[in-house]
Amino acid sequence: MVASINKMIPVLYLVVFALNTPAQAADLSQFEATCLDIGFKKKTEALSDCMLELMLRAKRADADMQAAQQKAYEQEQQYKHEAEARAIETQNQALTRRQALEVPEPASTPYFTLDRLSNILGAVGNGLQRMDDIQRQNYYDNLARQPHNINCQTFGNRTNCQQY
Repeated sequence: MVASINKMIPVLYLVVFALNTPAQAADLSQFEATCLDIGFKKKTEALSDCMLELMLRAKRADADMQAAQQKAYEQEQQYKHEAEARAIETQNQALTRRQALEVPEPASTPYFTLDRLSNILGAVGNGLQRMDDIQRQNYYDNLARQPHNINCQTFGNRTNCQQY
């Protein structure tokens, strides 16, 4: 009696674990076809053991796949959070640099007083006058370097001119 119950355990596992849904029942027929292809005989305990082993391996593979997918999802979320944190840090650094460049004006005294503006405009005017003087001097220097004597000779229909 105990021996016959032990023989029925693999079949009970198949019925309990594999026949929960119609899709799992279809998988059971795939397991049976695989075991028959391997060489097991129909309606034998060895066939049941083979089917049970394939079913358990498939369940382990599914569990492993789900665990791997969950781990990949968690890593993706972690990378996304890290990227967002880096982006926020970069924005904060840029904001800090921009704020450091801004010079607040004192409230009591204006930055440009009338005297200061007058001095600045005077310096600009002097600089422009100096540039004008330099350009004028360069113009006259170039004129002085140019030849002023031209000698032309005509031979028949042809005239040759040279500068000295």
